[in-house]
Amino acid sequence: MRLASFSKYVPEGRIPVSDCVAATGASQGEAKAFGRLFGFDSVASTPADMTLEAAFGQVLDRVAPGAVLPDTLIYVHGNPVQYAEGRSPVQALVASHPILAGIEDVYEMDQQNCSTLFWALQAAQRLLADDARAVLVLAGDSLHQMPLGERYAPGVTAIGDAYCALLLDGEAGGTQIDNIWLKTCSQHYAGRFGTAAQSAAFNAEHTALVNAILDGTGFDVASDAPILPHNVNRLSWTLYAKQTGIDRDRIWLDLLPDQGHCYTVDAVSMLDRVRGTRCPEAALLSVGQGGFLGGCMVRREAA
Repeated sequence: MRLASFSKYVPEGRIPVSDCVAATGASQGEAKAFGRLFGFDSVASTPADMTLEAAFGQVLDRVAPGAVLPDTLIYVHGNPVQYAEGRSPVQALVASHPILAGIEDVYEMDQQNCSTLFWALQAAQRLLADDARAVLVLAGDSLHQMPLGERYAPGVTAIGDAYCALLLDGEAGGTQIDNIWLKTCSQHYAGRFGTAAQSAAFNAEHTALVNAILDGTGFDVASDAPILPHNVNRLSWTLYAKQTGIDRDRIWLDLLPDQGHCYTVDAVSMLDRVRGTRCPEAALLSVGQGGFLGGCMVRREAA
């Protein structure tokens, strides 16, 4: 499955993580400890007066049209919130944005939390193998209209806003997405709303869960290929590198200190970097709350 075009929109606004922590009633001491351990300074924030429709419009404006317009749209968000009838931001976009002029089928996916994008990639692959011409995956979440404290998950992460689009088709050559691997670990069903013991058990298993994803995608640990990760926090990935012996520099956490953890789009946020370098391949993955695992390989091939 070829990645014909990729675009993203990361809002310029930033909110200090200390403000997010303070909004929950926690102390500034907790905010400082969080920053030292987890590597967050701020999170990206959509302008207060910007609608989700406008934010996704920023992404769509950056998509380079392929040989044919997409006939299928998959809208992905990790925050499982159902829109009231007629309120989904994609409805107005399908009716108005030029790149969506050929859309015949629209799907919405939100049930695998931060890993939902990988379920959407598998769905796109199956649709292309059937009779879809091209599939546009539009993904992202925003908390800018929610209470500030919702951006802080104590002892785990801080949430930012970001949006992306992947235009996919069945052509050969270029940037190919393959080896999509999905799994649900039901023992971690409680997710963010679990007890302290359940959260500790999930965190303790992080390395094993990541290894399961990489094994499932066929990732060559001995190679120099990078890992584009789920930006839950710096500590989890520092421990992962130490426990596995993988060079920490192969785990691309560059966006984490400034942008924050952006739900579904973490792993794909650096696809432009992959396409702009000589990296022949990279692994993308997410260890989502609720025990949802997803990953894939991205490879550059000659036409």
